[in-house]
Amino acid sequence: MKWKEAARPVRWKICVPGSLVDPILWYLHDARTCGHPGIKKTYEKAKLCPFYWRNMQDTIKLYVNQCEICGERKDPRFKKRHGLKSYVVGAPFERIATDIAGPFPITENKKTNIFWLWPITSPS
Repeated sequence: MKWKEAARPVRWKICVPGSLVDPILWYLHDARTCGHPGIKKTYEKAKLCPFYWRNMQDTIKLYVNQCEICGERKDPRFKKRHGLKSYVVGAPFERIATDIAGPFPITENKKTNIFWLWPITSPS
């Protein structure tokens, strides 16, 4: 197959059957010398290699998106938790927070939990 790109010389490419696409993609994306590049860089490397197959760009996109190692390293599209929010407090004990922890050892008064109460104060 004759491959022609703008501002580059004409190159001949070998049309690869579907059964050989996965090993080629492994060398373009997963090999130690590649370092798991993204979709765009893998496609650029594929254009430079002497092989061509049908739906080349779609196949590369699917292969990179299904790569487990790349999926572990990528940040999630949406954060699972919201960021912390600070509240403006005017005076002490305007807003309070409580926490109950336990079980603790039984005290002399037959109590097992400790009740904590502390004010949320404004930073000053």
